[in-house]
Amino acid sequence: MSDASMSAGALEESSARLAAISVEFLELTGRRPTLGELLELLGWSSHSIFSAPLTFKVKLRRNRRYESPGDSLVGELNDSIFVDAAEFLSFLARIADDQPVSLSGLTSALALTLKSANIPLQDVGSEEVAGLTSSILKKVSKSRIGDILAIPAKGGGYHMAAVVARNRFGTALGVLCGRFLVPRVRKMGDLAACQFPFYTDDRLLSTGIWKVIGNDESLLSLFPEDPEIYHGPDLKWPGVDLGEFGAAESPSGIIRLIGAEEARKVGLLGGAYQQTYMGEVLQQLLDDQADC
Repeated sequence: MSDASMSAGALEESSARLAAISVEFLELTGRRPTLGELLELLGWSSHSIFSAPLTFKVKLRRNRRYESPGDSLVGELNDSIFVDAAEFLSFLARIADDQPVSLSGLTSALALTLKSANIPLQDVGSEEVAGLTSSILKKVSKSRIGDILAIPAKGGGYHMAAVVARNRFGTALGVLCGRFLVPRVRKMGDLAACQFPFYTDDRLLSTGIWKVIGNDESLLSLFPEDPEIYHGPDLKWPGVDLGEFGAAESPSGIIRLIGAEEARKVGLLGGAYQQTYMGEVLQQLLDDQADC
């Protein structure tokens, strides 16, 4: 997109929308966003246009490379500002030259908006932006401990999960309660976890249906370190006592007898418990659950 290809009216509206997001950030945090925080916010809000969040690199005037100062407050923001940021990006996508919009087309429109408007920022003037490049977070085929996964939810939004363990049972996912409008996780104090992790595989991750959107090992404290699987009392296992209500097995092979209450909670008594899930089945299960 060239400067001439964006009408004065469209540029004025895009500038006003972006300035409003900066003001909203100020109202939520008590200070204006840095340029890095504003771009981070927009990157996380691009999920409705591109297959994964965007990351940006900025070159300032006089051939200076931009570095965002200090810790980011983006992780403390509520969902409403991400929704507003997504609507802003959708507007840019509609006015871009190339339809459907390309990554370069959207980035050019954003760069033009930044350079042409006085967006209130904490660290630099937006008119200092000389160049802007972007990239889509790369698809990850194999998860790591602490990875945060965004699992598409039926009807929109996402289920969010952390990779808790990888062992002989499979990949253990600790699922966070609720449905998330945008694929990101806020600070720990706002999170609740489903009681038991689920074992699954990495197939939907390798195909790009599930996406790794970050890594935060602090989330691991919400879940057991080495999740067990459960066996019902009727299982025929020669030489192994599974007790009256069933037993739990650790990844190292240790058998632990359980009581009626634990058996009920995990679904052994009602026959609903399943040791591991194919990715598609787990995604459907999360869609069907009202909550944890």
